[in-house]
Amino acid sequence: RVRNIGHLVFSCLTLVNYHQSIQIVLGANNVRLLDLNVGFGEGGLYLYGARDIFVGQCVFHDNANFGVVFNNYTSNVLVRDSTSERNAAFDGGGFEADFSVSNVTLFRCDAIDNAGDGFDLRVDQLVLNECRAINNTNGIHLWRNAHVQNTIVHDNLESGVILDRLVGGSPVHDLVNVTVAGRHSEAGIAVREGVAASISNTISVGG
Repeated sequence: RVRNIGHLVFSCLTLVNYHQSIQIVLGANNVRLLDLNVGFGEGGLYLYGARDIFVGQCVFHDNANFGVVFNNYTSNVLVRDSTSERNAAFDGGGFEADFSVSNVTLFRCDAIDNAGDGFDLRVDQLVLNECRAINNTNGIHLWRNAHVQNTIVHDNLESGVILDRLVGGSPVHDLVNVTVAGRHSEAGIAVREGVAASISNTISVGG
């Protein structure tokens, strides 16, 4: 656990069969996580009240509750070239965040074979670029202002992409160059009431 400290680098580590997740919490800042293999524990990566975090070339897999979680006013996070896969809890997922989190970018990130949603992000100022959501319950579930581009979503159990809102919210969600395909029991792209959606150069097929 890293708490109330900054300017740290963790690189080239394998962490398996442990009780708790990697925890970056309560004032931790300017932390870089590089080339980590984290699996077979309770959870993968837990950010709680942290800021200015970089995660690169990491894999979070086969955890009992979640892959990657951002909570409690975590902000300014960049995750790139990383994967969250085969995480078991239905109410967890690949990448998830609560409504207090802001300014998160996921670039070339994959959420694959998670029992919950691939990306379930209540983040304001969210960007997903060149990501993939494959074989999760829902592929991508967005709740606040989000921009998704150059992203592939396929073979998720229920919906491919859900454009949703929090109670009292009126978010703007942008989808650009997104492909939704394969089997899904519900909508390829579902737009909830009260959401402003801009969808361009996007394909949704299958069912």
